[in-house]
Amino acid sequence: MMTSVARAAALVIVAVLAAGCVRFESTNTFTSDDTVTQELIVALTPAAAEQVGVDLDTLTAQALTAPDSPAFGIDPSKVTIEDYVEGDRRGVRIVAKGLTLDEFNQAAQSGVGDLAPGLGTPMTVARDGGDYVVTIPADTNRDLSGVRGASAIGLIADSIDFAITFTFPGPVRSTTAGQAQGKTVVLGLQDLLTPDEIVIRGQASDAIAWGPILQWVGIAAVVLVIVAAAAALVWQDKRRRSRNTLPPPVEATGGDDEDQGS
Repeated sequence: MMTSVARAAALVIVAVLAAGCVRFESTNTFTSDDTVTQELIVALTPAAAEQVGVDLDTLTAQALTAPDSPAFGIDPSKVTIEDYVEGDRRGVRIVAKGLTLDEFNQAAQSGVGDLAPGLGTPMTVARDGGDYVVTIPADTNRDLSGVRGASAIGLIADSIDFAITFTFPGPVRSTTAGQAQGKTVVLGLQDLLTPDEIVIRGQASDAIAWGPILQWVGIAAVVLVIVAAAAALVWQDKRRRSRNTLPPPVEATGGDDEDQGS
């Protein structure tokens, strides 16, 4: 499976300058019983494929399911591969359900290298007590700081559909890159275009990610306080406006009535 594509992504970012040429989305969902379900979409325009040395004829469902296709170390019954077409972009959508950690790691070690030799940086996942630990090793080939035009990487990255997502049974413990929210970490292209090791830890047992929930509860509480304070101010203002500044009426006395009757 093509989960190991950091170097390929680096070449894409340098060679492909037109928006919408590449789509790479990898969604990895872990369960509490040491299995992973992965959904992967890889698609390129013919021009982009030529730039990075990928033969689109090898990036088809037929090619990847042929008897002589690359062996990813996965039980074929767990894998579904179909062609993916989106505008000018062509590629594949691969869904692998219930992979063991060994199968996941074996697939990552094979990765893009079998389809485009020389490309790819493997990732691994391991169980460490009550956590899953995903590691993308350090690789100087991902360092684009010295590449001409590297200052525009952010702008180019925004024009390429790229995301690697990891969702764990429980909350994310820590991550050295990407965006963490509850049980999920999302790595963007810029996160991978550095030579540094990336380590993500997530709880391996089912649990509620209370962090985001409490955050929203806190925001809701603040909103309620603001609304209550505003309502109190409006109520007090209405009371003040309704007050009458005239003196109270004078009650008639009995003596006056008798004088008038005499």
